Amino acid sequence: MDGSSSAPVTARRIGLFLIAFVLVFPLFAVKYPPLVDYPDHLARSYVLHHLHDSRQVFSGWYAADWGPNPYLVVDFLLQALQYPFGIYLAGRLLLSICVLSVPLATWVFLRQASPGNEYLALWALVVAYDTNFLMGFLSFQLSMAFCLIVIAAWLAYLRAPRLSVWLLVALLVTILYFTHIGGFGVAGIVLVVYTWFMRRRFVDVCRAALLFVPGLLFFLYVKMLSWPSRRLDYSSWHLSAKVATLATPFRAYSRWVDLVALLLFATALFFALYKNRTATFSRVWLMVAAVILLVHAVLPERYGDLASIDTRFPPFVFLLALAIPSFGRRKSVMIYAALAVFLIKTAYVNIRFQSEQRKLNTLASGISTVPEHARVLACSKAPPPTDHWVEHSEIHFWAYGVISQGWTSPSLFHQKGLQPLVLSKDMYLGADPDGSCAIDPSSDWQRLRRDYDFVWTYDVPALAPGLSTVSDPAFVADKLVIYRIRRDAAPSDSN
Repeated sequence: MDGSSSAPVTARRIGLFLIAFVLVFPLFAVKYPPLVDYPDHLARSYVLHHLHDSRQVFSGWYAADWGPNPYLVVDFLLQALQYPFGIYLAGRLLLSICVLSVPLATWVFLRQASPGNEYLALWALVVAYDTNFLMGFLSFQLSMAFCLIVIAAWLAYLRAPRLSVWLLVALLVTILYFTHIGGFGVAGIVLVVYTWFMRRRFVDVCRAALLFVPGLLFFLYVKMLSWPSRRLDYSSWHLSAKVATLATPFRAYSRWVDLVALLLFATALFFALYKNRTATFSRVWLMVAAVILLVHAVLPERYGDLASIDTRFPPFVFLLALAIPSFGRRKSVMIYAALAVFLIKTAYVNIRFQSEQRKLNTLASGISTVPEHARVLACSKAPPPTDHWVEHSEIHFWAYGVISQGWTSPSLFHQKGLQPLVLSKDMYLGADPDGSCAIDPSSDWQRLRRDYDFVWTYDVPALAPGLSTVSDPAFVADKLVIYRIRRDAAPSDSN
């Protein structure tokens, strides 16, 4: 190969490296990535890793629960990464895998579903920092990538059916179940619908469905054992929410930036298609995307105590829809627009990450005032449903105290059938399904006094009168008040 032909390849590789660097830069540029659920997931993994560490007290409060739960892959990866890198770098590496895997998997998917149009995977860069990731839904983010890999593997199987390939796809599907039930469900719909619409043999449709039998059996087991009370909650179904969440792939922190991204996408799409006789469309992928969109419209926002279902399907619809068009000679319009949206959105995410550090450093100062191995109840005000939740990075920040100070708390995520961790001691409010703080002015303050050493409160001033009967403020900064329980508090007849 001469120098002239290798130059474009070298330039392309440099470009891809720069894109990857820009994509992960916000995750390493700050001390505390302000992803809402991230500290809690990180702390849970730390507890599991140090469960029998003699320098910690975790074994007296927690136990591992590695059942066939559909969210184990993230915890497993964090366990493996902690050995060589420690918990903090392991977390950054996992976040990097989450944001890099989506565009990479989209490229692999398009290579099978729409050969020649792999460049449209650049639009997956927009999804990397959507609201699901910013909420810290790491299992879901990984499942998007793994779902696309499963679909690509199935398309390869249909072109050259072999038992060995089918068994490989079956293994990938089962791993997808252990990544997230959302990605598992979407993959099941896509494989069956695509195979059916392509008018393949009925036996091929059955083979597609059979891939999901092990995962379904695991789910039914977990459902009977740990999820019996969870049901689809249609009281939360709203048409306006269904329409609004269609923009999830483009949404992040700023509605103005989101609007600019959407307008750039719409404008580029218009110019790429207007009087473009070289443009073509795939009917089968249009039908597949429409079916997923229909599922999004039908399902409610909640499944028992599991929420945010509304935000889960639109990213899949967007990524699958990339296989629909082929823009022919006007593909450069979509390439430049994708890069522009990616740079604008990622730059703003980085700015937001930086601006959050002042608040989070203040919270970290509070953590350092609480001694090691303290029993801590964490109470943070939950934003209203209409609020932009991704802006509330403080909700689970207290969980860093589990890592740095060895705290024990029932507030750590330990939902049965979801996380591989259970609370083995009966603590006040410890039986709450998700370990969240549910105390109110009428709570049993003397029971709370017996069970805890400190109470972390953020923006919940209504608890101050009750807490003052058994504790004193030990740290106050902005909306954060950390109360130290008084061991000489006199019993009270009132609650």
